[in-house]
Amino acid sequence: MRFVQLAGMLLFLVANWVFSGERDFARHNEFLFRAFDRHQTITKPLCTLRYQDVVQRIKAIHKKYPTRLQIESVGKSVLGRKLWVMKFGRGKKHIFLWSQIHGNEPTGTAVLLDVFDLLVREKEQPFVTEIWNGATIWAIPMLNPDGAEKREQRNAQGLDIDLDAFDLQT
Repeated sequence: MRFVQLAGMLLFLVANWVFSGERDFARHNEFLFRAFDRHQTITKPLCTLRYQDVVQRIKAIHKKYPTRLQIESVGKSVLGRKLWVMKFGRGKKHIFLWSQIHGNEPTGTAVLLDVFDLLVREKEQPFVTEIWNGATIWAIPMLNPDGAEKREQRNAQGLDIDLDAFDLQT
């Protein structure tokens, strides 16, 4: 889980650097390390992370912070599972993130949920306000829910989604 913590922290440091022009990251390090325990949304082993866990967590964050996090179903998987997008911010710079294009790689999904939890809950933090005002962040935390349910890299069609750019079968 240390990797997840560090990856989430890196995202915030880079975002802060991009939007504020600040180059002194040291002042945020302590806050981010302390905040990890408060914003760790997935506490069970990542290898057991299921589609329904992710959907429940997205909806729970949205329910608690509906003005800070928008969610929407933007499509369906081959087997009919909804693909959820989360939206944070109101800035002109649009950032699109996704995770778990390979169903058996849930680490990024946990990172996105932790990051969005921090963004919506820590609105008093100056760098969070800068992100909110400077960017609109869109994220699909589980792009391959069918593969995730089977803990397989490929989707329900047997396709590796990120290698399908030329054939466009997915």
